[in-house]
Amino acid sequence: MRLIGFGDWVNKFFIKYGELFLCIMNSRWETAGEEVGYIISLFKKHGINKDAKILDLGCGNGRISINLALKGYRVTGIDISPLYIEDALKKARDYGVEDKVEFFVCLLYTSPSPRDLSTSRMPSSA
Repeated sequence: MRLIGFGDWVNKFFIKYGELFLCIMNSRWETAGEEVGYIISLFKKHGINKDAKILDLGCGNGRISINLALKGYRVTGIDISPLYIEDALKKARDYGVEDKVEFFVCLLYTSPSPRDLSTSRMPSSA
């Protein structure tokens, strides 16, 4: 995948050398529960309950999305990296929340229709 209009750094950082940043993301999983606690407190402050649908833009490998799902929220995660989305789908299965989260490979500067999202979803058996 080559991203036009972002410059080479996005391609290099998130696509070509994405495995390097994936290591960093994986090291951050131990703090995700605490971070999600802060996010949930903001949700409560602003009247967002578990019936709301949460969109996690730039979700990476699902660290926040999956931890929100563990707390009962329904979350859609979007990221430009197929590698990160594949890892997020695996982690959702490992954590038993694949029925509460969905992940899509998508460029954030586009505005996809729901039909486009349904065709860009990574297979759940990935």
